Amino acid sequence: MKYMFLFAILITMPLCGQDEHPDTAVKDHLPLIWKIISLDRNAKEDMGSHIRVGILFQKKNRVSVLNKESIVRLVEQRNRENPNSPSIHVTPIEITDTSLLENQLKTAEVNVLYITPLRGTAIEDIVHVTRSHGIRSFTGTASYVEEGVAVGFGIKGDGLQIIINLKASRNEGADYPLNVLRLAKVIK
Repeated sequence: MKYMFLFAILITMPLCGQDEHPDTAVKDHLPLIWKIISLDRNAKEDMGSHIRVGILFQKKNRVSVLNKESIVRLVEQRNRENPNSPSIHVTPIEITDTSLLENQLKTAEVNVLYITPLRGTAIEDIVHVTRSHGIRSFTGTASYVEEGVAVGFGIKGDGLQIIINLKASRNEGADYPLNVLRLAKVIK
């Protein structure tokens, strides 16, 4: 009986270190990210004509690595298929310690940061850096938007939902028009 009770506890507990999965597919995020950036009234002034995306990932987190690889592949494909459009540069950034992140982002000279699913990392430490440097933050993990990431994607019915943390996006320097905000779930 004692073992049955222990077994029941074990099967109902979440696995420690279990990968957090993105709520939607990365391939669906990228076109929306480019569109959202193009509609940001401050983007041209803050970013110029070059979008430099940092992809924050963890090497020992399988889901995080797969997301990073997908984004790199999709951006390379987009750049090949749209040679007359401004090129988008992608830099994978492995996060091992949030105290090193500021220097990593400065070195990479990113103006957009895509945050893959992470384990054991304080999202508020990441967004503190994005806010202080005017770096637009995006994620496919909807719960990260509630923790301070500016824009994320979730599921609504059978489709994709844009989620905007209004305070966070404004603190990063973004200024989205009302028509974008009307399409999104806005967290104030």
